[in-house]
Amino acid sequence: MTDLGIRAATPADSEFLVDMLVEAVNWLPERDWSRAEILANRELAHYVTGWMRPTDFGFIAVDPAD
Repeated sequence: MTDLGIRAATPADSEFLVDMLVEAVNWLPERDWSRAEILANRELAHYVTGWMRPTDFGFIAVDPAD
């Protein structure tokens, strides 16, 4: 098992966070929402639109071998 590192999320992580939102929305096999569909949906897109606002924070797990 590899130990993971944790770092603070930054504005540069916005594309990765959108990727993770796409994965979270499509967790059911019968779902297949595209990135564009998710970003066009206000109820979903608000999680990542405008990242990183002054009140936003997050953490990213990283593999130290990378």
